[in-house]
Order: sequence, then C-alpha cells, then structure tokens
Amino acid sequence: MDNDPHTDSLVAFLPVTCPWCFEPGEIALEADVNGEFIVDCEVCCRPWNVRIRESAEGRIASAERAG
Repeated sequence: MDNDPHTDSLVAFLPVTCPWCFEPGEIALEADVNGEFIVDCEVCCRPWNVRIRESAEGRIASAERAG
C-alpha cells in the first residue's frame, strides 16, 4: 500500500519534478501502470521519460529529459 495521502484503490498521485523547468507536480496513475512512458510537462510542455518503480515506501515516479 502506498504511503501517499493522495491514493485510492484505483488511482495514485505520485509526486514528480520536471527535469526541464524544475516545476513540482504530480502524475496520476492507475494501480496497474508500471514501467516507463513519455509525458509532457504541464508547465513547459517538454517531454519527460517517466519511470515507475516499487520500493519499500510504495510506488515511486522519477522523470528524466526525453527527446
């Protein structure tokens, strides 16, 4: 179970920071989403390569510059 307070049984909101403009934000993920995918920053519109992984604390999202 996630320790994130923004979690319900279907969707988790994981914190992430844009690797381009460094704006903090959240990614909404369904419970079965894992691995890597590309999303655009809501602030600067540049692409992120997002990685989702499991840890002892729950699911973790990390973002790197894509493109």
